[in-house]
Amino acid sequence: MDMKKIIIKIIALSFSLSAIASEIPKVTELKSDEKIQINIKSVGCFHSRVTNVMLTDSSLIYYGENYNEKNKWPLSLEDKTDLEKIIEYYSSDHIGGSTTTDTVTISFFKNGKLISKATHVDEDLRLEYDDDKKTLNDVVIQCFKRYKAKQEK
Repeated sequence: MDMKKIIIKIIALSFSLSAIASEIPKVTELKSDEKIQINIKSVGCFHSRVTNVMLTDSSLIYYGENYNEKNKWPLSLEDKTDLEKIIEYYSSDHIGGSTTTDTVTISFFKNGKLISKATHVDEDLRLEYDDDKKTLNDVVIQCFKRYKAKQEK
């Protein structure tokens, strides 16, 4: 295959991935029959971890690495806004430069049916090391801590 055809295929693929990602609604606008699933597989020199969450209009469901546990916590407006920023970050282009690779799959479901799905690769980890931004794990911990504090009252 010649280089021109390869470049055309890459451009077409990037446009189709952008179109799919744009079908995912904002977390703050989810309806009761809609869900967003986020799966992050992070592999680096000294670690390998998986984060699996499902977002509904009112809660975050954390499944653990191999769907071996299930915890459901309420989402605040702050959580939803943080999650929107995370989805926006992973949906953008990344320049690379890290030995860690995060492969992120974001899926949108309506009435239990898969409507759209996009996979993004992050190799620069700006989200991980920027103190002004939260990672998906940060939001999971934030939901858990707030839920636990309410249970202890």
